[in-house]
Amino acid sequence: MRKFINIVENNSNNIIEDCYALLRPMLIDNSEFDHIFQYRIDNDIDPYEDAASEDDIPEDYIKGFWIDRIEETYHNITWLFKDGHHICYRMITAPETWTPNDKIGIYWSWDKEAADAHWGNFDSNNKKWLIKASISKDNVDWPITIVYNTLSSYQDEKEIRIIDDSKVKIISYKIVK
Repeated sequence: MRKFINIVENNSNNIIEDCYALLRPMLIDNSEFDHIFQYRIDNDIDPYEDAASEDDIPEDYIKGFWIDRIEETYHNITWLFKDGHHICYRMITAPETWTPNDKIGIYWSWDKEAADAHWGNFDSNNKKWLIKASISKDNVDWPITIVYNTLSSYQDEKEIRIIDDSKVKIISYKIVK
């Protein structure tokens, strides 16, 4: 089981390194080729000439490229929680008579417009619900949150991933169309 990092108790360098260790194996698997294109541009190589491959790219270049992006994401996301918590949103599907409890899932967004019921049950008896909640920085799975907000293929989700079984403070919930 992965160790969770409390953002307050660890310095950012440890978190950045932990995030890179998590991100590195995901790069090619998730079609993340930004580092390959940038390397080719930096070295006057046509970035579109051959299939994307990092075989000719030094590992220290790849690490430096992604560490810079992880650090930027780290600062942007942790700033949201500067007061110890942040308002986040989650959309689910549930019957019209549904009422929430304080353990309502791990996938949240820091942007109301990015919240969507990606894996919902969309049968005719269910409605889309938008939940607004306050999430404590202590309940955030920081490595996963930072990595997914760093990778371009996930950036649109603007995801805050919370630790399994963490409680949130529900502020409001409503049916949306």
